Amino acid sequence: MSQVFLLFSLAAAVLPAVLYLLVIWRLDRYEREPFWLTAGVFAYGATVAVFLGVMGSLLGIGVGVVLGLEVDDVFTAVIVAPLAEEPAKGLILLLLLLGRHFDNTTDGLVYGSATGLGFAMTENFFYFLDPYHAGDYEAWKSLVMVRVLFSALMHCTASAALGAVLGRYRFRSVVQQWVLAPLLGLLIAISIHAAFNGLLMATVETGDEVYGMAALVLVPALVVLLFMVIQFSLAAEHQVIKRELLEEARAGVLPFEHAAIIPYVRRRRGDHWLPPGVDKDAYVKAATLLAFRRHQARLRGHATGSANPEIHALRLELFAMLGPDGFER
Repeated sequence: MSQVFLLFSLAAAVLPAVLYLLVIWRLDRYEREPFWLTAGVFAYGATVAVFLGVMGSLLGIGVGVVLGLEVDDVFTAVIVAPLAEEPAKGLILLLLLLGRHFDNTTDGLVYGSATGLGFAMTENFFYFLDPYHAGDYEAWKSLVMVRVLFSALMHCTASAALGAVLGRYRFRSVVQQWVLAPLLGLLIAISIHAAFNGLLMATVETGDEVYGMAALVLVPALVVLLFMVIQFSLAAEHQVIKRELLEEARAGVLPFEHAAIIPYVRRRRGDHWLPPGVDKDAYVKAATLLAFRRHQARLRGHATGSANPEIHALRLELFAMLGPDGFER
């Protein structure tokens, strides 16, 4: 029975986290992030971020002792844990900024959610072991419900907030991208984490369940806010694709008909609008990436035409896929 119970603990930690991540990953409908990279960020959160978070927490507790502070459960949960864990989860997001897969707010939300959910998965599993070792199955069930439905999503939304801010200021000035955005994003993430833990600790300290209810209300509110931010970000991406592909059609890179179809997920279903033999998925991906690269070049004040090597390469890719018969208008 104990081995089966341990297996249930593992499943309760892993399956909800993976399910949440898959739902968020699929919401990115214009330029979905590579699954291997998203899974890698999730794995980082589940391993490296947990290790760094533990080390940071031990350091924070040590600093508190040296400073003569009252290092109790409240101090650890409300001050130490958020300050140690949020930077640990967010470090991978800064590393992703060095590559070309992290392009915008939606990407930041996806990658931030991935590292947060990975962290929550491992943390939840270790929490589930306490009632497991004590043989308290009722306490185990209650803990699973609270941590799966609330704590995991708190970690997800906190890290997603950091990712969203980093994505929002992607391709801006060096100071905005590497100083202001990380500081603002971390401030938001740490505040979410500290508020949630603080409300739970207030319930324990005072016995007033109002604080606990407030913590449980906070998380669904954050999830709704996360969903709204994703939708606003996707709407902004739609406008970018629509505007930039119209410019590319005017330049003769692709037909106007395609520029009016690709920005709309429903319109581009099926391949009736493409010349025979064209790989629709590859064509849409290249056109969408072209639109984003034009937009990013514009943000940085760079050339948006064929003088830009990456844009020129994407244009050639589209020409090659369409062929000489692809421009019937």
